[in-house]
Amino acid sequence: MNIDETLVSQNTERLRIIYETKIKEFRKKIEVLHDKFHKRAQDRIFKTRYETAFGFFLSEYVFKLPVCTLESSIDKVLLNVRRLCEAFITVKYINQQNAFEKMVAYCERDRWEYLEGCSARTEADEKLFPELKDMPDMNQPNREELAKLKQKYEKKPAKMPSMKEMAQAVGLEDEYNYFYKFTSKLLHFCPFSLNGDSPFEAPVHKIIFLMRIERYLEKIKEELDIVYQKTKLTN
Repeated sequence: MNIDETLVSQNTERLRIIYETKIKEFRKKIEVLHDKFHKRAQDRIFKTRYETAFGFFLSEYVFKLPVCTLESSIDKVLLNVRRLCEAFITVKYINQQNAFEKMVAYCERDRWEYLEGCSARTEADEKLFPELKDMPDMNQPNREELAKLKQKYEKKPAKMPSMKEMAQAVGLEDEYNYFYKFTSKLLHFCPFSLNGDSPFEAPVHKIIFLMRIERYLEKIKEELDIVYQKTKLTN
């Protein structure tokens, strides 16, 4: 190992200690916020129910994501960072637009499409695996839930704006153009996938993505603090 490689290794280890510690700290802070949102929900505050529910579920989503370290695979790290990027863009957008009530329709739209997929599962499985034709139908509950949603709405509820649209609205278009598009090429199959293995398994590269996890957690925590303030009733 030459001197340059030694310095890189030493700096990587120093950053690993700093940022893995920070990641744990922010995950814990977001978990504490989740508990506060839960307590707020138990207080039955009707006027801020949409803000409270949004803060509760988004904070839960974030702190339940897998913990990544320098030993994690690059795919696991990138998937984790991408999800945090999406959560950050979303919470910032919903905050700025005060679109908490709209999240109900957004969630039910996604639920509708999820149930459509579930309902099509039996036919799709049998086409791929003919030996499953005699298996019991496990998707009846999903079809019943989908039927109830269709009774509730005349048509599919509104769809949440795309990640690109939300990023543009909140001044995070550069972040979207870099990281969102970058990870798409690495995580999803596309012609780029045929170019060979990703070079990012090396610790010197991976540590930068761990630093990005910490920064997204910090920004999400800031936005959730704002959401929590909005759940407090004022005279």
